[in-house]
Amino acid sequence: MSDLLGTTYDAVTAHVSGLPPERLEEPSRAAAGNVRQLLFHLLLDAQRALVTFATPADGEPDVDEVTYWRPFLPGARTTPRRTHASWSPPRTRTTARPACCGSGR
Repeated sequence: MSDLLGTTYDAVTAHVSGLPPERLEEPSRAAAGNVRQLLFHLLLDAQRALVTFATPADGEPDVDEVTYWRPFLPGARTTPRRTHASWSPPRTRTTARPACCGSGR
């Protein structure tokens, strides 16, 4: 599974990494928004997956492949939907890199 995710995210990264900022504001083929919004949605999914994979569970799952998605349905009053709706792009660019990835020099 991780190979498939890595291949997919590498392909997305290769496709969008050279785009100028104004191209990120163009409509995507996703009905909900533009390219920037779609990329942010993918980022949140990746973060959620990382947390899930790194969080051990003591008991049986409390959701299944269907009930997991209910809080994300249109009209649901949940943090994930509000997070997506309230995000705005950063005002400045940064070249800082996470400590795990070197100094960025």
